[in-house]
Amino acid sequence: MNAQRFSTKGDSQAKYLLRYAEPECASILEADASLPTLGKTYCVVIPAYKETPQCVERLLSHPHASELLIVLVINQPPSAPVTASSTNTHLWRWLLEQGRTSWATNTCAQTETPASTAKLALIETTSAAILCVDRFTQGRTIAEDQGVGLARKLGADLAVALFAQQAFSHPVIFSTDADAHLPANYFAAQQQSFACNSASSAWVYDYTHNSTGNSAEDTEICQATQSYEQAIKYYRNGLEWAGSAYGFHTLGSTLAVSIAHYCQVRGFPKRAAGEDFYLLNKLAKVGTIKNINNSIIEIDARTSDRVPFGTGPAAQKIISQWHNEQQYHYYHPQCFTLLKSLLDNQVTIWQAIQTGRTPLFINNELDTENQTLINNALTALNIQRFVSHASKQTRDEKQFRRQFHDWFDAFLTLKFIRFIAANKYSDLPLQQCLARAPFNQG
Repeated sequence: MNAQRFSTKGDSQAKYLLRYAEPECASILEADASLPTLGKTYCVVIPAYKETPQCVERLLSHPHASELLIVLVINQPPSAPVTASSTNTHLWRWLLEQGRTSWATNTCAQTETPASTAKLALIETTSAAILCVDRFTQGRTIAEDQGVGLARKLGADLAVALFAQQAFSHPVIFSTDADAHLPANYFAAQQQSFACNSASSAWVYDYTHNSTGNSAEDTEICQATQSYEQAIKYYRNGLEWAGSAYGFHTLGSTLAVSIAHYCQVRGFPKRAAGEDFYLLNKLAKVGTIKNINNSIIEIDARTSDRVPFGTGPAAQKIISQWHNEQQYHYYHPQCFTLLKSLLDNQVTIWQAIQTGRTPLFINNELDTENQTLINNALTALNIQRFVSHASKQTRDEKQFRRQFHDWFDAFLTLKFIRFIAANKYSDLPLQQCLARAPFNQG
């Protein structure tokens, strides 16, 4: 990688590309004159494992197709079945037929390698440009434990490198999935929010799941997926109502991320699942996360073995429960009521730090049992370590609130709710949760 060219002092993007980006980015940064001048506006990143060309066909027919640079990371684990490899190969070959291969590279030792085996291939169609990334052929697969996280990181890192080469102009990475249908106002809605607050670190779109067919099986899958959608929207609404700064969806198919902030937090984590959750958890600490509610992404309802947990596996679990005449349960609404009490009264922890008082948390509007429950949850989350740091580093209440926000993040918030659920307020059937929740069910 040309370090001299990308070593501007204080430039977080240059630092990221030099130190933390995936090695494939070097090919983009060193391409110089050989990389075509694309002049696109937006960049969309999609990981694709066992996907058909339909996901790309939809983008090529999008109203903003001529403004798009698509980074498609075709990937699979080493253990993928032959059928998966065949599907990936078909997609790769189909992509090469959609336009002119204007730039390509590979990691093979041979000097003459067909474009079909290139590691990176830039296809210029009559509308969009597509950077095809081969992480599925032998020797290029993605390790099981890095999965979709590495696929997303690789695609987003390449987007950062392409932005540095001025291949597109809008300083945002649009992250989505192959099963997502992007609405006509998808880009305009984000750009409008960006114009109002360019300092935001990320944007999260609203979404809905739709059936992919008319069979009884398709209907059941859609109903199960929509039940899970209800649950995670209920969870998001509960956090938002409670006053949490982490009240947003965490689906990789619904994100748009500021390039500057993406580099600041060092990109997607390389995880087999949950990479979207952990990225947003970091981004919420360096900027605001904006919800986009006037542009709704439609997602195909389907079960999936692509990731160990998430929407696909959850839908399969719900179907299994239904077949065993069991109801799908979720967090009791009281979990969010206690979370709200904690967040509304976090200043009492600051006061306790100053005076050495115990318990740390006090809210006289709660009964003793619930106050004790919250304090026990904080103890289980190792709040004493935070208190030790805050007592030495925090000068005033405002600074304390900022540090508490960073400590009591999305991950600890989830652990707090799970502690409350495990120790008093057990999960309820989802429909009871929705009926009894004091916040908007959405």
